[in-house]
Amino acid sequence: MTVRARRAEPAKARPSEGEVATATSSAAAELAAEIAALKAWMIDDALPFWSTRGFDRSSGLFEERLDFSGRPILEAPRRLMVQCRQLYVFSHATLLGWFEARELVEQGFAALIATYGNRVAGAPYVFSVTRT
Repeated sequence: MTVRARRAEPAKARPSEGEVATATSSAAAELAAEIAALKAWMIDDALPFWSTRGFDRSSGLFEERLDFSGRPILEAPRRLMVQCRQLYVFSHATLLGWFEARELVEQGFAALIATYGNRVAGAPYVFSVTRT
């Protein structure tokens, strides 16, 4: 059996306070740029897309899934959780001043209660609905 000694790595010099501050400010600037890009995508692309293609105005419900062309996948049941999530997103975006969705939220909430409300003790809401 041959045992090889591992060479010790040379000790790395600790960065100076200035180097740490520069690296920190650089990382903070990169993070700020990523946050700004994400916010712009949300305001310019995601919210307008889901408020049109992702919302069925005839039923007042949000689509569960869309295909890569932006068309609803009609076979997918519409889950209550998705309706609640979308209502939260559009309500919060409205409060932040990113997107005006008061009418959409009001229509969606009314449709949620009418569609998913089960009115049965112990199970006040249904999990999902299919298109009829």
